[in-house]
Amino acid sequence: MIISPEDSALHELNATASFIWKQATGERTARAIAGMLASEYEVAPETALTDTEELIADLIGKNLLLVEPPAVEARSDA
Repeated sequence: MIISPEDSALHELNATASFIWKQATGERTARAIAGMLASEYEVAPETALTDTEELIADLIGKNLLLVEPPAVEARSDA
C-alpha cells in the first residue's frame, strides 16, 4: 500500500504494480522497468511496457510519483 501525501488516501497495489513501484527509483526508464517486469512475471515485453506506462501515468496523475526531466550536462564549449 502507498499513501497519497495530499489527502492521506490509501492505494493498494497488486503484485505487478508493487514490482513497478519498487523499481521506479529514478534510475531506470519505463522501458527498463518493463523489461524487468517481463522477465519476472513471464509476460510479453509489449504487454509489460504497456502496463508499466499505464501504471506510471496513473501514479503521476495521482501525484504518487514525480518525474523529473533528464539532467542536461553543461557543455564545455559554451
